[in-house]
Amino acid sequence: MKLRELHRSDLIVRIAWLYYTFGFTQEEISKQLNLSRPMVQRMLAQATSEGIVKIRLDHQLVEYLELEKRLMERFGLRFCRICPAPVDDSDQVLPGLSVLGASVMEEFLRSPEPITVALGTGRTIKSCVQHMGSMECGHHKVVSLVGNLKQDGSASPFDSVMSLADKIGAERYFLPAPVVASSMEELETLRQQSIYRNVIRISEQADVSFISMAGLSLQSPLYVDGFISEAEMRQALELGAAGELLGHIYDESGQLLDLDFNQRSAGVLLQRPLQRIVIGISGGSAKHHVIHCAIRGGWINGLVTDEHTARYLLEHQTSAWHPEG
Repeated sequence: MKLRELHRSDLIVRIAWLYYTFGFTQEEISKQLNLSRPMVQRMLAQATSEGIVKIRLDHQLVEYLELEKRLMERFGLRFCRICPAPVDDSDQVLPGLSVLGASVMEEFLRSPEPITVALGTGRTIKSCVQHMGSMECGHHKVVSLVGNLKQDGSASPFDSVMSLADKIGAERYFLPAPVVASSMEELETLRQQSIYRNVIRISEQADVSFISMAGLSLQSPLYVDGFISEAEMRQALELGAAGELLGHIYDESGQLLDLDFNQRSAGVLLQRPLQRIVIGISGGSAKHHVIHCAIRGGWINGLVTDEHTARYLLEHQTSAWHPEG
């Protein structure tokens, strides 16, 4: 949608989002949106006076609500939230995703009934947890969906279970395993441990799970942080790897590749069709195809993403995965 077509209130919210969430200066905003700096100042002041800006932006643009509705209908999603993104840089979406993702997590955690929240790993999930405020949720549980160790025994820098549990005062359950076992024998030994089986059981029964999807290349965190070897990464790419979630690599159709790496993954393998809510939090142009393939594979039934990604998904006609095909 062109700026001249935006309703004034929508433009106010976009300016406030860029200023308070992305940290853009008024000068940068005026250049990006082709507005005078005094106009930007007036709209920021109006955002405050009208109560749009509080701790977070307390406003949902109509266009995003429509995008959410269309995505849910198109792909059979149970949950969807869309955040604004910079007009001229569709990769710089992490600040917006983090704030919105934190708000979504808090939405579920406000449940008066005890719930179990399961977390994947990754920079996006970690950033969402960092943006959350403290809450009193001692009646909830937080559990890992992925092992939190590298094969050398060092801790994964992207695990967020402890951080979330500390913020909300909840019980926490770590998966006592590496992200990927070094061998099938090692994985089988892990599976025989009662503590491992107990955490897997809790994670499989989670009321809501938050995960992120990642692309695959020799620059991706999975390789750079030492979770997969160069030979395994090249093999996956040669076989048509499209993305990775929870330590499992999938192809263009969203199906798991026949890889030794996948067989050695020590994390939870989601069972499809999904019976509980699994929300993917990912965005940016580099993730467009990755997210699309994950939806095709039926790995998520909820989505938190940015406006550009939402429109990309709606331009692709493929329906979500179903058991028959």
